Amino acid sequence: MPVKVRHPIRLAVGLALACGLSVAAGQELTRAELAFVKSAAHLGHAEVEAAEVVLRKASEPQVRRLAEQMKRDHTTANEELKAWAAAQGVAVPAGPSPLQRARIRMLGALEASHLARRYVDEQGIDEHEEAIALYQRAAREARQRELKAYVERQLPVLRHHLEAARGVKAYLAGAARASAPSAPPPPATSAPAAGEPAASATPGTPPS
Repeated sequence: MPVKVRHPIRLAVGLALACGLSVAAGQELTRAELAFVKSAAHLGHAEVEAAEVVLRKASEPQVRRLAEQMKRDHTTANEELKAWAAAQGVAVPAGPSPLQRARIRMLGALEASHLARRYVDEQGIDEHEEAIALYQRAAREARQRELKAYVERQLPVLRHHLEAARGVKAYLAGAARASAPSAPPPPATSAPAAGEPAASATPGTPPS
């Protein structure tokens, strides 16, 4: 005899909550779309929080401008994703993942000069390369029209962030080379006086 479920909608919501997402009855997002929404929300919040750390501690103008752009653009994207998800009956994560949060804490513990380089390498380049791959996959596979449009709007922004971060990394590398102490010049040798034989290249060998 089949088991009768008294509250199927409540059960479905409970299962969704166990996965970190609450799904309204009747919405038709696929499991892959829900997974993308969760990952995109985590990533967006991580970018905002990492940028805030940099803006509190870093002094390099180029790094600060990059962080300001990241914070502004990802805040806008987060709000747009949250509003879309609410219309679909999906509650998105309100912050970074535990792993992302741990990385941000480690970032904040660094000295300002090391923090700037780490931020550009990890959040600016590594995380954006992963984000672009995530969004490109969603652009190919997403079926929900508004979600696909959101993804396609965000991809150029992510690519711009990546190129900007690569530019800042190149600038920091050039600045580090310019400030590095140069090798001391070789000691000067005095020229022999007129009529004085030149010194032999081999010690102990008389001049010819």
